[in-house]
Amino acid sequence: MGQDTTRLRVKLGAAEIDYEGSEEFLRQEVLPQISQMLEIVASRAELQQPVEALQLEAKPSACRPMTTNTVAALLGASSAADLALAAVARLTILEERESVSRLDILAEMKLAPQFYKQSFVNNHSNTIKTLLKSDKVRLVGSDRYSLSSKARKDIEAQLGDQDDY
Repeated sequence: MGQDTTRLRVKLGAAEIDYEGSEEFLRQEVLPQISQMLEIVASRAELQQPVEALQLEAKPSACRPMTTNTVAALLGASSAADLALAAVARLTILEERESVSRLDILAEMKLAPQFYKQSFVNNHSNTIKTLLKSDKVRLVGSDRYSLSSKARKDIEAQLGDQDDY
């Protein structure tokens, strides 16, 4: 494992290669790719100009003030698991947290008086297990949870379709 690491970055117009690894792999695999890249860029004028930085369209911030109660209503929550999912969604999508703890989820659930019941406290472990089993929420660390990619996409679409919140 005492192998030296070689770094190489080649940028020519719209084409770019950034490599870090063994010198042997660089010589055998990467350099031939760079040669092909140079040929392609030389043959196409539109690739000879650097590309502008990608500009991502910002989502409208109108949905930021949504409460967990509102998110739960928009998602049609009818169970503790549905409310917990709405809580995770609000914290990870709207508050832009990477992950949340079990206590974060429960505290957020309590902020939805239309949906929250005191019995949810006693069943919180089962609620979390249900979300994990359904693959709507994933365990991403020790007592850290986040929405699965599919659930996040689905919920963002549902929240984005709402104009009257």
